[in-house]
Amino acid sequence: MEFNDVSSPENSRQSKDTGILESHEGIIERIVFHNPDNGYTVASFARLDEKGRFTIVGVVPGANEGLPVNIEGRWIVHPRFGNQFSIEKCEANLPRSKMGVVKYLTSFIKGVGPVMAKRIVDKFGEETADIIEKTPKRLREVEGIGKQKADQIEKSWNEHLRIKSIMMFLQSHNISPGVAMKIFNTYGENSVVILNQNPYLLATDIFGIGFKTADRIAMNLGMEKDSEVRLEAGIIYTLEMAAGEGHVYLPSEVLIESSSKLLEAADSKIEVILKRLIGEDDRIVEEEGRVYIHTYYRAERTIAERLSIIMKQPSSNIFDMNSESRAIRSAEKALGFKLSDQQLSVIDVLVKQKAVILTGGPGTGKTVSTRAAIYVFKKSGYRVLLAAPTGRAAKRMTEATGFPSKTIHRLLEFNPIMRVFGRNEENPLECDMLVIDEMSMVDTILMQRLVAAIKADTKILFVGDVDQLPSVGPGNVLRDLISSGVIPTIVLDVVYRQDSESSIVSNAHLINKGNMPVMAKDRNGNFFFSSKEDPEEALETVVRLCSERLPARFRLRPLKDIQVISPMYRGVLGVDNLNKVLQANLNPGKDLVCGSRKFRIGDRVMQIKNNYDKEVYNGDVGFVRTVDLQNGKIIIEYPDHMVEYDFSETDQLVLAYAITVHKSQGSEYPVVVMPVSTHHFVMLQRNLLYTALTRAEKLVVLVGSRKAVAIAVKNNKIEDRFTSLDERLVQETGNKHLFDR
Repeated sequence: MEFNDVSSPENSRQSKDTGILESHEGIIERIVFHNPDNGYTVASFARLDEKGRFTIVGVVPGANEGLPVNIEGRWIVHPRFGNQFSIEKCEANLPRSKMGVVKYLTSFIKGVGPVMAKRIVDKFGEETADIIEKTPKRLREVEGIGKQKADQIEKSWNEHLRIKSIMMFLQSHNISPGVAMKIFNTYGENSVVILNQNPYLLATDIFGIGFKTADRIAMNLGMEKDSEVRLEAGIIYTLEMAAGEGHVYLPSEVLIESSSKLLEAADSKIEVILKRLIGEDDRIVEEEGRVYIHTYYRAERTIAERLSIIMKQPSSNIFDMNSESRAIRSAEKALGFKLSDQQLSVIDVLVKQKAVILTGGPGTGKTVSTRAAIYVFKKSGYRVLLAAPTGRAAKRMTEATGFPSKTIHRLLEFNPIMRVFGRNEENPLECDMLVIDEMSMVDTILMQRLVAAIKADTKILFVGDVDQLPSVGPGNVLRDLISSGVIPTIVLDVVYRQDSESSIVSNAHLINKGNMPVMAKDRNGNFFFSSKEDPEEALETVVRLCSERLPARFRLRPLKDIQVISPMYRGVLGVDNLNKVLQANLNPGKDLVCGSRKFRIGDRVMQIKNNYDKEVYNGDVGFVRTVDLQNGKIIIEYPDHMVEYDFSETDQLVLAYAITVHKSQGSEYPVVVMPVSTHHFVMLQRNLLYTALTRAEKLVVLVGSRKAVAIAVKNNKIEDRFTSLDERLVQETGNKHLFDR
């Protein structure tokens, strides 16, 4: 059945996509699809004035056939199903007509079937609703209804009225139907009480509702701007926002200033509330003028304590000089290359020490050194495990080393249903040596989980490029480990010949040293710069490169081989606009409304939060293969498997024709195209440009302004993150090893 078979006759031949807000009163005649979790509904709607029926799509809480509703929304044109009315607001009404009451009783009232519903309506007519609500004992006048059945009908009727009143209360305070449904599904009949007591609980209890939405709802409910509940929530929100920017804590004066600005409240009021929170609320901790969310405070302490125990545990050394030399020669023979002195030092130090950090830029031999170390220790009987923060990074690690690797979550046997890790201090990892790659991506919380599951006698090799961007999550773990001096660090700084001939690698190192990259077309043809000062011209060039020039010259598949990376989201050359324009050129067609998102078949999309149930993770990229509008499902094809999403879950997906540099971490792409404009001034940093370039395997094209490139190269100001892991490590171990090579 196609949806347009219920479109009104007068609207079926012409587009109704007017964008004008309209309202209609009527009943839901027939439901095509309804998701009870989020209320998303596709249905046939009949107007009460009998001037037509049409298809409605959107959130209809508690939708059932026969339900009278007032709807508000706009007409849209579906590419396949034609005219549809997209609901923005929906309020249920009690039915008055005989037909409406029969359908209502049958659909909503437990224990009432079609036959009994007809008997009730035949007896009381259009007064049925008033009878049940005001004098329910009269139901016993109907044949077949005794006291027990009458009480059951009365109870079910009143329950449904309470649900209806709650939904009407929520929507009367400018809460959209979708948000109202989330609130009701979370709090049930306590929704109104909880909202009146503390609407800011929404921000912590319900995914997709942040502080600003909760604050708007609170203001609509009449909450005072300087109420203690609001100030407390604002302070916590400020700390959470800081964590989102990578900070583990905020200095108290910074927290007070930021909270005051957010809440438009006096510093003195914020200070009073903060002191009380520190003394009474276990969510935050203050230490030496630093204010932490307790989770991150505990995480930093755990990391420092566990690493201190590991580093102090004597190393079990099974090597002597001869056996180490034999193992190295065997590794060189098996791997087919001779190790440099720097690369040999990795093995030598790891033999003598409990943990080693291996860092260096592209082409310096991190992968070769890692492969050799794994081979030597495995050959000598060590049980070696490999892991990386993301699925993409783990896959690359397997391909590069030849040894199986897992994500850290898989390694730690994370249970998505119970939300617990199977490997922990009580059940540690069974290995003698652990290798963790892409350490720059590991945040404080993940590091806490990891070190908790490492036995004290395990050797650890941390591998990563400290000059890349830090983790998306809070902390700067790799940099703090290195700056603490507690763990021996080997910096590989020699670029080998085959890599030095790549202008991607050579330019990455030039940038990292503060020098301008070679901007001319080089003889290898794998690094290009297209000078376009005007952002609109740069945008047009990016589109032509992706859709025509690069695919034609290098035989590339635009959607699979080319990744556009931009420094920021906003602006002509920001990710949001790039996705819109690239989608129009690379995948033209009609948008399909999929819950809170719009997609097209064939779209390149990215998962933006870890979903352990579906085994897809933040940063995973796939393609839209199927959209099932009738059942509210969308299927995404990822490299290793197909994943089905309900429309209520599509807020986890975004277009990925263009992505930010942060989202590109841990990945490699055949070709990277990057716009670089002075309009990106706030984000033009050396480590950001360096990270973007090192994502490319075969080809890089920069499009934009030479001045913008120069600004980025010169700006070596590492964005400070408030972390204290390095200090804690020094305190826990009691000294610095001051290892230096």
